[in-house]
Amino acid sequence: MADVSLAVLNRFHLMDTINAAQAEGDGGTQTQIHRINAISWLYREWTRKHAITPQQLSNPAIDACPPPPGGRTRRCKDAIAARGEGEIDEESIVLAAAKRSTRKWLYSAIIIAIETAIRQAELVGLLWPDVTLDGPNPHINLAATITKTKKPRTVPLTDRAVEAFRELKAQDEQARIEKRFRMPDRPLPIETTRGILQAWTDLIDDCRRRAKENGDPTEVAEKILDDMYWHDFRHEGISRLFERTDLSDLEIMEIAGHASYQTLKRYTHLRGANIDLKARSRLSPIDEDALGTVKLTAAGPLIRTVHGRWLTLDKVDQLTQAHAKSVILQAAAALGEQGTADE
Repeated sequence: MADVSLAVLNRFHLMDTINAAQAEGDGGTQTQIHRINAISWLYREWTRKHAITPQQLSNPAIDACPPPPGGRTRRCKDAIAARGEGEIDEESIVLAAAKRSTRKWLYSAIIIAIETAIRQAELVGLLWPDVTLDGPNPHINLAATITKTKKPRTVPLTDRAVEAFRELKAQDEQARIEKRFRMPDRPLPIETTRGILQAWTDLIDDCRRRAKENGDPTEVAEKILDDMYWHDFRHEGISRLFERTDLSDLEIMEIAGHASYQTLKRYTHLRGANIDLKARSRLSPIDEDALGTVKLTAAGPLIRTVHGRWLTLDKVDQLTQAHAKSVILQAAAALGEQGTADE
């Protein structure tokens, strides 16, 4: 009888646990299902090893498993898509609140989450050595140890994401100078996703509290950022990749780290009003410089190739190198400077 009672209590405890986890934004329904399935498997193995029948002790995870998700479609409401609804711009609301936060990293973290569409655990586990901000193709390398699929992947960075990372680097340097707490080699000064979840909860509370202080009715204030979780930034980022770039489905799947098109489709919620048919571009603004253009940078001379990429001279063929050196010599001569292309 005691075993049966314990099983019932476990079932209710598991249901409370998964409901609390979802309420805190700690994974969606599918994540909770995976967790419950793991517990169920362990329970089956334990009872089998000890020769305990289901009649003697039922599996508490069987009835605790939530129904499969119907698909979340939440994105940041914006002024373009919300015409007639008060011109809501949730991204601006969130970023303004992040600016007010005592967590200086929060503002940049939100921008990176939207611009890269990476998961919470991937953002928290990211290391500075895996962040490349200079050169023609800024990107981050996500190690297999921090990705959900356990496969490494590379995520290109927009100009906005690069600036957000630079701000985090500046904060990290300032913390080092002032000998304040900092996470070694990590852009975010937190150890787990709980840090993000707590920061997000506090941000929403701050928004609603300020709304009440500004005279908004309680029922209106309590609906600010209603039903919005940090994970929704991933939906937002993936949707923007479709709306604002000319990347293919396969390229976006690779960036997002999705194993199937069906999963990618679940995360994509397009808004016709936000799709720019005239000027869709890659992740960075289209460079108007002509092919063969050479420019000098801190990393050395770069040349624009036929594919529209900026490459260092050691990455191009000999004919292209000769052209680049000729351009540099002509420019030096025009400026009245002395020297050679190799210099």
